[in-house]
Amino acid sequence: MSKLINPLEDKYFFNYITSFLKMCKKCNTFDYINYINVCCICKDFYCKICNSTEMKYHGYYDETNHKYCYLCETKYF
Repeated sequence: MSKLINPLEDKYFFNYITSFLKMCKKCNTFDYINYINVCCICKDFYCKICNSTEMKYHGYYDETNHKYCYLCETKYF
């Protein structure tokens, strides 16, 4: 077995690391996957920076909060 100089040359390790990253819908930057930053309807992901401007909370009578992106909020609420 050959010795790896760069750990990212291992395709399995590289795929494992990149599986924790997802691209933001608005600014196209990669951020760690946090399912709090995902819209409940369209499942679009927003990074930490865009999350504060693009996502809104809506509560229901069963005391649960759901996050919706700006487009889904204007379309359904």
